[in-house]
Amino acid sequence: MTEPGALGDGEAPLTRIFMEQLFGSLWEDFATLKKEIAAEVKDLKGEVVDLGQRVDTLEQTCDTQEDNWTAQKPRPGGINLIKPQQLRAKRRGWHYLEAYAVMIVSQRQTQTNDMP
Repeated sequence: MTEPGALGDGEAPLTRIFMEQLFGSLWEDFATLKKEIAAEVKDLKGEVVDLGQRVDTLEQTCDTQEDNWTAQKPRPGGINLIKPQQLRAKRRGWHYLEAYAVMIVSQRQTQTNDMP
């Protein structure tokens, strides 16, 4: 038997209806939020793939420009437009950006997977 006021068969019908409405809407909100987060993670994965492709293209461009620069003779006054060191610095920056994006996606996946 249940005590008066305890959850179970002996509780008032209004209390049961209120509890079902309260927790039912919370559960629906949670499920909706989980779906939205999963969609956002999927979008971020697509962005990371796109970013990776852009990094590959940039690396190819940098390699080509490095080859062109080393093949050039110095211009009068020793001025060249882009030096290999500058290109390597840009390339490192893209790698750091790509690594940061992957880290964000993996953190969001972990947060999504932690949800019941």
